[in-house]
Amino acid sequence: MSSRCALTVRVLFFTFESLYTKRVGGLAEASIRLARGLASKGVRVEVYTPTHGSVNACKDPVNRVLINNVEYCVAKLENTSPLHYVIGGGVLEDPEVYNPQRLVEKSLVYARVVAEHLEKELRREEFIVAHAHDWHSFPVLLALSALATRMRLRLRSVYQVHLLSRSRISLDELVRGLGLTPRTLVRGALGVRSLEEYYRESGGYIEKLAGLVADVVVTVSPGYAKSVMRAMGPSSWSRVDYVYNASPVTWSEVEKVVASRSGRNPRDPATRVELRSRLLLSDLCSFKLTYPSKHIEESSKRLLDSYDAVCKPFKKTGPLLVSVGRASKQKGLDFLVRSLDKFVAEIPDLRVLLVVAPTEYSGDLLREIVEHTLLFPDNLRVLVGYTSREDTIVIYYAASATVMPSRSEPFGLVALESMAAGTPVAASRVGGLQDIVLDVRRAGSKGTGVLFNPLDVRDLVESTTYLIRVVESQDPRAGEIRRSCVERASEFTWEKSAERLLGIYKSILY
Repeated sequence: MSSRCALTVRVLFFTFESLYTKRVGGLAEASIRLARGLASKGVRVEVYTPTHGSVNACKDPVNRVLINNVEYCVAKLENTSPLHYVIGGGVLEDPEVYNPQRLVEKSLVYARVVAEHLEKELRREEFIVAHAHDWHSFPVLLALSALATRMRLRLRSVYQVHLLSRSRISLDELVRGLGLTPRTLVRGALGVRSLEEYYRESGGYIEKLAGLVADVVVTVSPGYAKSVMRAMGPSSWSRVDYVYNASPVTWSEVEKVVASRSGRNPRDPATRVELRSRLLLSDLCSFKLTYPSKHIEESSKRLLDSYDAVCKPFKKTGPLLVSVGRASKQKGLDFLVRSLDKFVAEIPDLRVLLVVAPTEYSGDLLREIVEHTLLFPDNLRVLVGYTSREDTIVIYYAASATVMPSRSEPFGLVALESMAAGTPVAASRVGGLQDIVLDVRRAGSKGTGVLFNPLDVRDLVESTTYLIRVVESQDPRAGEIRRSCVERASEFTWEKSAERLLGIYKSILY
């Protein structure tokens, strides 16, 4: 299988985020690392992503495409792994990746430019897999399906869901944006039919349309696959599969970072205690924070300047509960801060550190989170921005537990990162989290955390405080649970994910 794929298959990845352009959430990490995993197995992989103003694609382009009298450029980035193309010009220069006012337009223009570029590049004799990540990139699959049907290309398509959106689009907007007609023929689950027929079957829902057009729909965990199946409907159920994400953090990296920061043995429990004390009593405000854009940085700092206790060191140390993630309702941080009175009643000296990545539209949520530092000056601190990889590792390592109160969670990369540092996770029983986290109340010392019912305050507090008390006790289980966390995280690798994805490619190619 591997040798045949390496010799005959050309894999095209389409993603709105990339480690080489703009990163907003986990999509940039997951898509590129999965592409690298395939490339490491000898597969020819190319990645295509909009510039979002991060790169001047028109400086030295490999192709220029004119659409409605606007010039767009396709450029090849140097020194990237795997091969990486960026598409810029016009609306694709908008630095706000997911600007809701222009997102559909960006998605359609991106698709049309890519399709017109690839029309000159693709050959009938080669097997081609077009792999689109999330709905913003699905229009590329649709445009390529029309192209492949017309040119009789041996193209198969994969649509990967990292996060469901349930967005809709009109047929008129779709055909005008892609330069097609309602009668344009595309291939999918219904056979070769008109785009209008496929659209009618989907009811205008982009993800349902994707499920009908793609040869297979992939998501990032078995738990989230159930949500995807419900969203796409019975006609797509037999073609839904999953490929796990993986953690970029490993225990060997954690050991290097911790040894460098502390000068002590990372395997010694006392090292965690010492680093935690330094973090809470002195280092908390010394972390360098970065932001997706200048505008987000300025608005975040204006908010933080109004709240003195946001980044003030604690007066005393104590058990540490951390949460790392994007400022969105999905992550459940609003629910967490509203539960703090219950946490403090159970563990009065609890220290809670939230590392929150701001977005263009997270102002109200951030304000609510930050305001709670006034209510709990002895217990809560908030870092608004992106911490460096090393600083994030130190935060995980120093924690008693990481909490993920998500309303939904396709995979749960933060859980793996925390576990890779030997820190157990208290997580909502949703999506991929229920696949990753093994509840210590059932699995014993083989467990890696606890699971609680989403948006259930009592279950959140009881489960999380139980975990903290076990980890902070002198019980031998504490060390065993930390070791189990490291072992569990090591099971999720990009090599394994790439191998599983190759099997899925094989099922639709041969």
